[in-house]
Amino acid sequence: MANETLPRDPLRREAFVKASRPEAPARPFIHLRVHSAYSLLEGALQLGTVVAHAVRDDAPAIAVTDTNNLFGALEFAQKA
Repeated sequence: MANETLPRDPLRREAFVKASRPEAPARPFIHLRVHSAYSLLEGALQLGTVVAHAVRDDAPAIAVTDTNNLFGALEFAQKA
């Protein structure tokens, strides 16, 4: 880029600089706060449905964070 001259027009200069940058690697989205039906009054989905949605969306991981209990931990571990 040192040998190439930047365009004088600001819009073209910005496009030129953006084109010369390497593209950022894609980062997968990971849900870190998922409430299931075991989280009383906060979640409605059964754990099997949560896992099915994660598989369908190609999620590499999810975090089931049910409030004030661990009732669904064993079921989630078995279904995941």
